[in-house]
Amino acid sequence: MSIELVISPQGHLLARKLARDDAPRDDHAKRILAAFAESSACGLLHLATAELQAGLPSALAFARDLGRAYLTRLCHTPGLEGAKNVEPVAAPPAHEFVTMALQAPPIIGAEYLTGDVLAGWWSGLDELVREEIRCYPDGAQAYLQNKNPLWRLVGRVTFHLAENKRDVQFPFAFMATYASQLSAQGRVQHQPLGNALEQYSGAKNMPALLSLLTPIQRAAEKSAWVKELVDAGEIYHPLAWTPRDAYRFLQEIPVFEESGLVVRVPDWWKDRRPSRPVVSVKVGGRGGATLGTEALLEFSASVALDGESLDEVELQSLLAAEGGLVLLKGKWVEVDREKLNEALKHWKRVE
Repeated sequence: MSIELVISPQGHLLARKLARDDAPRDDHAKRILAAFAESSACGLLHLATAELQAGLPSALAFARDLGRAYLTRLCHTPGLEGAKNVEPVAAPPAHEFVTMALQAPPIIGAEYLTGDVLAGWWSGLDELVREEIRCYPDGAQAYLQNKNPLWRLVGRVTFHLAENKRDVQFPFAFMATYASQLSAQGRVQHQPLGNALEQYSGAKNMPALLSLLTPIQRAAEKSAWVKELVDAGEIYHPLAWTPRDAYRFLQEIPVFEESGLVVRVPDWWKDRRPSRPVVSVKVGGRGGATLGTEALLEFSASVALDGESLDEVELQSLLAAEGGLVLLKGKWVEVDREKLNEALKHWKRVE
């Protein structure tokens, strides 16, 4: 990358073009230079959001680590969802800043880097972010989503629904996780929700634990299904599910999201709901240019999926389904067995 970081004698963090380059050669460098031209805090925020997963030289990566540590603590702030007036984010203990300064990679002006300088960078970043949140129309979580969607997941509970086609009886799996932080590569690190009880044990971490579990409590107030899982303690463990369980979960996704939970489901539900079988009626089975009385009285009813008629075996498997989801022709089909049966009975009566 054609830029380098510089620490001024006053402790300001600056970015500049390398002496041998007349102009930055890539978009990353241009964006970083523009951010640091506004302020050190803007530069740190840019590195920890827009350049979160970019490959950076060691000095820039070091600065990004500070910004990432700050945003991680911000994401764990209780009551962050929807908040516009966020309290100052507490900085790490002074000795951690001292250790961080001693472990810094080669940076121009590194002799000016101290724990107090790093604390000043943190304070400036905190002021900038909290001011931007105050001015953002939809609050802190929406602000983080806008800066980088990955930060929206940190400090929050996610409900996962996955397929396990190898198990015929229980072809789905459910798991509740929470994201404590991002990895060095900028990937969300999910942990089983049960781990949070251990990580946040102790009075000093109780506010963080309550903040983490509050969305689940809100969902339990609206969803009998979630309340059952919470009361039984099963919300903290992976679960094997039948199609009926999975369909019940899928129907309540709006409730989960309104409560502040993140939901991950298979692509066939997220991108486009599963196909539904429909009863189709064909009037007139004989050839001819006109449609006479006999032709009108001659019709056949069938069930089709995506325009393709189902045979009797496939139809019976749909009518035998009890869970709302049926695996047919290699894909999941959404079935309302009662309505499908009523439609078929109606046309049988007409016949």
